[in-house]
Amino acid sequence: MGSEMYIRHRTLPLHLHQRESYDCGVASVAMAANVAYEDAKSAFDALGLNLKKQGRHPYSSNFKNVQDALQKLGYSTSMRRFQSWDHIQGPTIVKVDNGHPRNWHWVYATRESPWGLVVLDPDWPDPHFENPPLDVVYIPLDRFKPKGSMVVVERPRKALEASPASGVARAFRAIARNKRLFTPSAAAEHMQCGDV
Repeated sequence: MGSEMYIRHRTLPLHLHQRESYDCGVASVAMAANVAYEDAKSAFDALGLNLKKQGRHPYSSNFKNVQDALQKLGYSTSMRRFQSWDHIQGPTIVKVDNGHPRNWHWVYATRESPWGLVVLDPDWPDPHFENPPLDVVYIPLDRFKPKGSMVVVERPRKALEASPASGVARAFRAIARNKRLFTPSAAAEHMQCGDV
């Protein structure tokens, strides 16, 4: 069992989960930048997004906030209009409808061989795969309703230190920290990430 998990998490993108009602942007930035949740949260803290402001919940985020957090983590970004899932070629944070007229939710999407499009929702335990691996529970793509634009992570602005051993160890630590029980009602309650 342990080796299956090791192989699975070495080959599948790391799926991080949000920890609060409005921090889907933090988890999505962490996945896009391939950093620990705490590192992405520190970038949001440095931008003052950890503070409750009039009409805005702590860690709720808009496009500029997501781009600024990625910049603090050393990445260049661009904002593009969402046209279709087929246009996603690399790390991208997509704004999706969460059922609230003035709010939205962030998800992380990328293309990974051999699965094609992979969409990871920080508020849901199951990923979406264009070409799903065997024996992995996944959700249909039509669950996500993109709204407007998306943030494309272009490239690191500076060289980031990474070693395969530390990356695997960090992935397992992140998985242990992010264990959380998910139910459909919990997902509906938490999918309120962006404020207008």
